[in-house]
Amino acid sequence: MADIAAITGGDTVLLTGGRATEGTLKALPLSRFRSLHFAIHTAIDQEFPRRSALLFPQAAGETDDGFLQASEILSLPLDADLVTLSSCDAGAGQPEGIAGMDTLVQSFLLAGARSVVASIWAAEDTFTAELMRNFYRNLRNAEALTVAKRQLIATYGPNAQPYYWAGFRLFGDASGKTTGGQTYAATREERPRCGARNNGHDR
Repeated sequence: MADIAAITGGDTVLLTGGRATEGTLKALPLSRFRSLHFAIHTAIDQEFPRRSALLFPQAAGETDDGFLQASEILSLPLDADLVTLSSCDAGAGQPEGIAGMDTLVQSFLLAGARSVVASIWAAEDTFTAELMRNFYRNLRNAEALTVAKRQLIATYGPNAQPYYWAGFRLFGDASGKTTGGQTYAATREERPRCGARNNGHDR
């Protein structure tokens, strides 16, 4: 995450490990952030998508349970150009007719984010980290995610199998560009790792 913060530069709030809690996130003036980056576990509930959540560590004394559910994301005061979910399955969910997919992505868009980058399947550590670095280096480019994927292929050749990068999609505003300004980055670990799936049990 430190390398992502270095690439974005400017006024970046970087929270790692035990400091990246749900309570800390909610206490921030989120409407001021132009971009938010999460490299944390997710729990995807296919039966009840609104219970799907980003998983934060719990800190002593906090009343939040560490599960930032889709239903809670809807109430976040966002005004971000970009939210990046560098984690497994964050773009996966259930079809909801003409409303599209009911996912964590949809919750961020409804909360006020203009675009969201997320994977529709599992995210592998090494290639995801490199893809994210490439993506942020090219963020001023309207095709930043596509360029990042091409750079990954150019670097790793046949080892860059589609499984490692094709799951990441851009949802919402197709440009995916930001207007600069403050960035929030949170991670539980140095690299994104797959979390458990919630099988219908509320948290």
